[in-house]
Amino acid sequence: VTVAQVSVPPKSEPMELEANDIAENILSKLEQDGTLKVIALEPRKSATREYIEEYLDRNVPIEFGYAMVIEIEGEKELVASDTVSSMSELESLLSGVPNYASAVRHVTTAEKGTGWVGRAWFKVEEAAFMEQERTVTTTAVNFHNWLSNFYNGPTEWGPGEVIGFYIPSDEILSSKMILGCGEFRYNLGSPYEVDVQINGQYWGRVNRGDWTYLYTIGGGYYGRMMWIDFEDVPENLLRSGRNELFLDFRNPGDYDYMYYNNMPWFSLIVTYNHTMLVPVGLVHRIIRLPDAEGFAVAGSSCKYKDTMDRDGDGNTDEILDCSAADSVRWNRWIGDLASTHRETEYPSDPNSRSGIPFGISQNSGLPDGDGGSAITVVKEFELPDNVKIFDAVIVLNILGATDNARVEVYDYSKDEWVTVFNSFNLGGVSYSARGDGYGNLPTVVSIRVDPKNINPNDPDHMPTELIRPGKNKVRVTIWDFVPSTDWDWVGIVDSYISVSYSSLPIDWQTFEFQNYQSGGNSVVKKRKFKIGRDAELVYFFFGVGSDTRKAKVWVRRISSACDSSSSSWKLFYDERVSPGQFINLKKEDTESSPHIMTEYDPQSGEWVLCPGTYEAKIAVYGPNEEWESGDWNRNAEVYSGSRVVVLYPEFIRNVWAMAYSDSPTKAKAMAVVLLLNRMISEGVVDPSDLDGEPPKPEDYDDQDSFAQACIDYLDERENNSVIMRVMEQASYTSSEPKTGFVYLYLWRRM
Repeated sequence: VTVAQVSVPPKSEPMELEANDIAENILSKLEQDGTLKVIALEPRKSATREYIEEYLDRNVPIEFGYAMVIEIEGEKELVASDTVSSMSELESLLSGVPNYASAVRHVTTAEKGTGWVGRAWFKVEEAAFMEQERTVTTTAVNFHNWLSNFYNGPTEWGPGEVIGFYIPSDEILSSKMILGCGEFRYNLGSPYEVDVQINGQYWGRVNRGDWTYLYTIGGGYYGRMMWIDFEDVPENLLRSGRNELFLDFRNPGDYDYMYYNNMPWFSLIVTYNHTMLVPVGLVHRIIRLPDAEGFAVAGSSCKYKDTMDRDGDGNTDEILDCSAADSVRWNRWIGDLASTHRETEYPSDPNSRSGIPFGISQNSGLPDGDGGSAITVVKEFELPDNVKIFDAVIVLNILGATDNARVEVYDYSKDEWVTVFNSFNLGGVSYSARGDGYGNLPTVVSIRVDPKNINPNDPDHMPTELIRPGKNKVRVTIWDFVPSTDWDWVGIVDSYISVSYSSLPIDWQTFEFQNYQSGGNSVVKKRKFKIGRDAELVYFFFGVGSDTRKAKVWVRRISSACDSSSSSWKLFYDERVSPGQFINLKKEDTESSPHIMTEYDPQSGEWVLCPGTYEAKIAVYGPNEEWESGDWNRNAEVYSGSRVVVLYPEFIRNVWAMAYSDSPTKAKAMAVVLLLNRMISEGVVDPSDLDGEPPKPEDYDDQDSFAQACIDYLDERENNSVIMRVMEQASYTSSEPKTGFVYLYLWRRM
């Protein structure tokens, strides 16, 4: 039987829900792993109290004081506290604090009446971390505008200048270029040729015969034929650090080249590996989004690349017709359709047309009355039950003439879509300093929480979580702005959702920045965050525009357990950057003075993090030239994929087991064997470490047979180091029934 209760005295201020949730969560975990029964059985045992104190020190935030009390047959006894040493002191303290929260559990120690209970436990206290390899696919270069808008006749992109991009890894797995070609004023009926150089090495030529015809925009004398080409780039041409791209268009002769064949888009996508230290037991899952490419004229022409093999012929590269295109009114979409996931309510619901282009009607609510050539991808996925989700981002690699994007997460609890990103301001959320959000194309965006609730000045505020155990659904829509008649090709390729979670008692706290596009070449954003007791690592992840040329990261101390004074800003990073890249803030802080978040521990001989409150600041600098991205004003962007992550390993937990018998020897032996089985199932030990798997109760007809098998198993392995360690802590005691209550009190420190 479990009884849950939260008690808040009627003081001057109500206790915040956060403390109630913390107390309830802690007691729930201690109840699930059997610790509460052990407390009731042996509340005065030093090992029990030591474990409880360590566990509470680890799990209660530093700003709260705590006390745990057990009540058996009306007698209350203090089990653990970081502030008081007796019940009288606790009662005096609680009577003087403005408010406090408490949680309580009913406990029963015996299950079979009077007899013997055996208890065995194993203390897991290693701060276990492991290297986890992560594969990142990112857009290193993205151009989404007509090149002739920036230069009136170059034969090189620039002209005569390279475009720099950055790869933060020497383990480069693959890379590809996606080129567009469009006739600008005269119909020649053939695409351009271009020579490609990467890092000063001639890679090769894209010939006229390499292109795939897409469609023709308009007609007659000014009809524009459009082509696309995908080219794999040899990995040996790329390198870790700064890279340089140079395109040399082959001039056909008589007339200014860009008036015959123009470049309307270009993307360079790179895939690489990097490793990071994470707590043992952390699961990192990649959920791939389907590729989707196409164009649509609202109510008219529509073509798409059959990436999902809708016609079943096995060819995912063919271009198929989907005319006539759906015509969706923007205001209707964000009004009616945002509040439903029902597939059939509205024929033009993009949710029911995943991977099929559609047109957004002109003068229907997009900025400046523009229309849109759009495509949507919907991805449904499930996460395991009983896990804690620490981090969830969507990584988008967008190609073609895409100018805008919208990312939504479906909230099943409310039966509605929640917008987590939009290129221009929407729903009271400021996403861009530009009215149209032109070129505000997300690279790495958090889908874990509702961004409307992110408060960068409050490190204690936890926004509403959108990605949850069980069913999840994400929708991404991209479009090309259409002010007149150039409904153009858009696409999403090699994109994915990245989720980190665990069922083990580890922790990973994420502090996301807000999404924002500046009106100029730079943008600065700040985010406060906290480092708690026993934190082991702090990372900074970059979610920045694909046209970012440099970023800086600073951190300052507001107050910590090592130094209560505030510090000035310390520069941690000042370099070119790639979306999805990360840096180890703890490592960087230990390697240069002043040390604002770490201190050296002479006892362990290691640098440790100082619990406290801090603030991170990122400055992002956009391209030097407008022609590098196609964005007017060389806009810089920060996305919610920029985040501070504080990692805690699986610290100090007990694995418990109990067994009841009419014999103390049998009770103790069964408890030890049950514990060994649990340790194996939870990955604490490997069966090979025990010289063979222990007996399991389900393999025996009765308890006496199982008990004897346990005794024999332990006798045969009396010198096994793991078993010896468990046996040293195992015990038995009378199992006369005991019932009572365990209370946990929390209060905010003055």
